[in-house]
Parts: sequence; structure tokens; C-alpha cells
Amino acid sequence: MSNEYVMNNDNLSAASQHELSKTDKTPAVKHLQKNLALIELLKTWREEDEQEQRDTWECLRVALDEDRHSDRKLFP
Repeated sequence: MSNEYVMNNDNLSAASQHELSKTDKTPAVKHLQKNLALIELLKTWREEDEQEQRDTWECLRVALDEDRHSDRKLFP
């Protein structure tokens, strides 16, 4: 892959991303567009409510430990 397609997402403005989507459809640019979309998705996940994540984990942990056939807990 040539260096012209290696970009830092923080330095790539929304306008530049929009222009990429309209003009160049090479495989490298398509790959870059997918990567940028994934980065944005990961950022939204990272910014979600921490307390909600803790509560969700606690519910999941209890549910997994409840249905065990053994007396040993999966998450002691």
C-alpha cells in the first residue's frame, strides 16, 4: 500500500472524509473508509456510560453463575 493512503484519522477532517467517499473508489480508499467508520464506532462505544456497563456486567455475571451445573462459580 502506498504512503498516500496511510492517514491519521485525527488529522483527517470530516470534509476530507466526505470528499474521499465521493471521488476515489480504489480498493485502498474503500478500505480506509471502512477503517474510519470502524474507528468512529469504537469511539462511541468507549464514550458510553461507565455505570451502565458495570450494571450490565453485574447482571451478566450473576446470570452466568446461576445456570452452572457445578457448585463452582465461573466468576468467583
